[in-house]
Amino acid sequence: MGYTVKTTKLPVTASPRARQLKQTEGLLKAVVDAETEQLLGFTMFGVES
Repeated sequence: MGYTVKTTKLPVTASPRARQLKQTEGLLKAVVDAETEQLLGFTMFGVES
């Protein structure tokens, strides 16, 4: 669609809730338009996601 995208990945350990529940397996991933910083997509694989 003509976007210049950038992606960011974080481990679920970045979530205080996951650490509190001691279930830290998984990841968070965001896809963002590099020019406008608009969020294009987001996925969560982890506890209570």
